[in-house]
Amino acid sequence: GGTVRILGQDTRCTPVSTLARQVGLVFQEPETQLFSSTVEAEVAFGPENLGVDPNEIRERVDWALRVTGLEDLRHRVPAHLSGGQKQRLAIAATLSTSPRLLVLDEPTTALDPRGCREVLSVIAQLSQVQGTTIIMVTQSPEHVLEHADRLALLVKGRILADGAPLYLLTDAELLQEARLQP
Repeated sequence: GGTVRILGQDTRCTPVSTLARQVGLVFQEPETQLFSSTVEAEVAFGPENLGVDPNEIRERVDWALRVTGLEDLRHRVPAHLSGGQKQRLAIAATLSTSPRLLVLDEPTTALDPRGCREVLSVIAQLSQVQGTTIIMVTQSPEHVLEHADRLALLVKGRILADGAPLYLLTDAELLQEARLQP
């Protein structure tokens, strides 16, 4: 039971098409959401489907590729990218729809250290420079410690604690209860 509100809208009463214009979702495995023949086409797909003016689409694509550091790869085939590049492409494709809220599901899973740094750098830039609201689901709290202003620890679908990351991640009893390494 309960109510879920996204940007003040009750999800039971708000059409998915309305929410999709305001919320961007990047999945844990970027391959599940990449399907275009080039990086540029992938980033343009979302705004094209939203009926955005072609001139604005070009601007959004250029911006999203620049923000994610993929400008030089715009003509590459997504299947030929590294894991970190694919994850940044999934983020760029989502950003091109201009969401007010960006939800990232385990964006660093299965990435090597370099790919992880690349993705976290993009996330930090979006949060700090662009002012994008980001919700990141992760089992690696150290990835959010530096940039997050709020942390919610979940256990079995329930919020165990919610507050400042530095405070929560220094509480040894809480970390043990959440089954995280102190």
